[in-house]
Amino acid sequence: MAKKVSLDRLDCLKERKDKLVSRLFMKKLELLLEKEKNYLHKCAYCQKLFTKGQRKVLSCAKGRAMVDHSGQIRAKHVIDRSWDLKKFVTFVRETYRISWKEIYWKVWSYLYIFKCERCQEFYPIAEMGNCRFHKLQCKVKASLHGPLGSTYEFECCSQTVDVYEVLNGKRGSTCGCVQQMHEAENCYQVDAKKERKVVGRIISHQLIILENPSDKLLDKIPIKYSQADAQGQTDASQPQSASTTPPVVIIKPSSLNYKISLSQAVRDFSKYDQLPEDQYLQIDEEDRQISKDQMQFDQLDDSLNSYVPAPSKSNNHAGQSTAHQWQLNWQKEEEAMRKKLERGAINQMKSKLAAQNRQQNNVNNDNQK
Repeated sequence: MAKKVSLDRLDCLKERKDKLVSRLFMKKLELLLEKEKNYLHKCAYCQKLFTKGQRKVLSCAKGRAMVDHSGQIRAKHVIDRSWDLKKFVTFVRETYRISWKEIYWKVWSYLYIFKCERCQEFYPIAEMGNCRFHKLQCKVKASLHGPLGSTYEFECCSQTVDVYEVLNGKRGSTCGCVQQMHEAENCYQVDAKKERKVVGRIISHQLIILENPSDKLLDKIPIKYSQADAQGQTDASQPQSASTTPPVVIIKPSSLNYKISLSQAVRDFSKYDQLPEDQYLQIDEEDRQISKDQMQFDQLDDSLNSYVPAPSKSNNHAGQSTAHQWQLNWQKEEEAMRKKLERGAINQMKSKLAAQNRQQNNVNNDNQK
């Protein structure tokens, strides 16, 4: 069924208990990750997610620098051999209680990368709002540890950089004190027809997939096509000039922790994975023995209910106070949800210990008889 139902159709389906749609998105995610080109690896240095095909053009902020074929200084990602993607997805589902629909689109946002026209860096869709720049130019800084002109300093934020970074024009998501949206130039290794489809899905799911969204919702993403693609686009649009394109529908999130990005989840998962086994609090894990290769997503509970408080309508004059009140209500709902989950875990542990005590008492009574 998951193979026959399209993604656009699944986004439109709604049900009260959210059981069928969640399972279909879970199976869709399994089918997506079965392909080798879609497998997400983790960098051993910066802990960013990427595919093998994206490793050729993506840069690592903490890796070892090298000179590429164009004479630019850059560092490639290094694949972490201990990374287990299925275990990570299971951790995200059980820890943050995010729906399978939102997990699918968050993973999907790392499978396509764009090139920014402003910083000339490649970035995944999830990091579309991570383009950084400096407001003021850099100037030479006097240094006692090197010759004059070897160190520069930006006047806006007092950040010091090496002369090689200045000559190389190092920009992107790791250099800059001001953050803004990337200016998408083109999608890497994707034709124009599929690129327009990807852009439409970005606009529809921007509330779910973007880690640092802008203040306003995106209504369009201008893409610069090549001359051949632009000619094909105009030719394809000529017979459909009379028809109007349908408006893009913004998909609203349904989970409480939908703002959790996969980058933050990777950092939390690395801390969790490094803890010794005696510090884990695993409930009902003794009853099932699952290997990493045989772990499937359908062993999780898909009937978890989540609640997202809707924003109240307000005038423009009371926008700031309403946003502050909405944030306070959001924090209260989040704290109440966390306390509810903790109480449920504690009660489940108590019931399990009580059952073990009753079983031990019955064994002692039998021995005494």
